Amino acid sequence: MNGVIRYIEIISNGSGVYRLRQIRDDYLVTASSIPLMQKASEIEKARETLGASAREFSTETQAQMLRFNGSADRMQECIRSMAKSSAVRNAESPDGGLWLKNESSRLVLFNRDAIDRKQIIAELGKQGANTTVIRNISLRIEAQRPNIQGALMNKSSSALQSANAEIKDLNREFRRNVADARDALAIAMKRDAIMALK
Repeated sequence: MNGVIRYIEIISNGSGVYRLRQIRDDYLVTASSIPLMQKASEIEKARETLGASAREFSTETQAQMLRFNGSADRMQECIRSMAKSSAVRNAESPDGGLWLKNESSRLVLFNRDAIDRKQIIAELGKQGANTTVIRNISLRIEAQRPNIQGALMNKSSSALQSANAEIKDLNREFRRNVADARDALAIAMKRDAIMALK
């Protein structure tokens, strides 16, 4: 998924990946929660959710490829390039696959997402965006850490799914506000460019 997202990000100048990232995040949250599941029905439901997310990701990718006149060959090159770079990393990291088999994988993903949010907020701040709302949402997501840790410690799949549902909604709110902030910055840059010509 990361290779596809990277290619769409390149051809769309970042504007076409909002939904793709959202789908990927939901997919990874579900996948990283499976090791804690005890019931066959829970695992089957999770697999169905993963399948639905994969299909949705494919559909959204096709839509963005059409929208930005993407090249299937160039996208494959981007995917291969990212696969090669990740192959030299530890297979148990979030860039590999083995980490998803561990019960602690949900916390690994949570930590990675926290780092990503900090980088996004710092980037927007440097560009002059007001990040107050975005930072507050990030803090609300971080406040779910004890719930994730408690669910893992108690091996409670239901508690983990409850925390996941809350985080999922907050993640969407975070990404929506980030997208709005980036759109506002783009508009401001265009306005400044026009004013500079006068």
